[in-house]
Amino acid sequence: MEMVTGEDRRADAVGHVVPRSIPSQLAIAPKAPAAAASQSLRPSPSIARRFLVTVLFVDVVESTRRAVELGDSEWLNIQEQHEAMVRREIVRFGGRCLNALGDGLVASFTSAAAGVRCAASIASTSRTLGVDVRAGVHSGECERRGPRLGGIVFHVGARLVNLAAPGEVIVSRTVTELVAGAGFDFARRGNHRLKGLPGEWPLYAFVGRRTAPGSLPIR
Repeated sequence: MEMVTGEDRRADAVGHVVPRSIPSQLAIAPKAPAAAASQSLRPSPSIARRFLVTVLFVDVVESTRRAVELGDSEWLNIQEQHEAMVRREIVRFGGRCLNALGDGLVASFTSAAAGVRCAASIASTSRTLGVDVRAGVHSGECERRGPRLGGIVFHVGARLVNLAAPGEVIVSRTVTELVAGAGFDFARRGNHRLKGLPGEWPLYAFVGRRTAPGSLPIR
């Protein structure tokens, strides 16, 4: 067997010794590790930033009138209690509070069903504090840029909450389709044109959740 001296050998990319007598074009590079191959299949950052989200908008009804009736100090106390309760409910249902808008809050959820259940719970619990709220829930894609989320989904959610009656949770047809099979009952609220958005949008009000086939819906 021919001996290969230190002068007649070189190291390839992974440290194997390759004799100089073998033409370099015949030296076969080792296969890329599986991890490296999987990285090449990952979506580009521009695609990865977009994902499906359910947004919840909650707004206090007639807050100005209540402030006049109760006075600043008492109304501020109620507001603080109410906001703390809303934030607890959002966390309890696996959501994330994104922003406080005047007398309302915006939250995001990875589950449409969780968003609807959270909205209904907030509407019900608010009454125990003497507060009426309206809520809007919509699902769609959003885009993440650093810590911020944005997209048409938020514009739709903001329009829906303005169409809800006191104590009502209004949802889009997209939400009703995503929660099909969850045992939720919805009532049609007709087709509406949403400011700045094309076409007409069929909207629904959350009525309740069935516990068993044929049973009455519950909140």
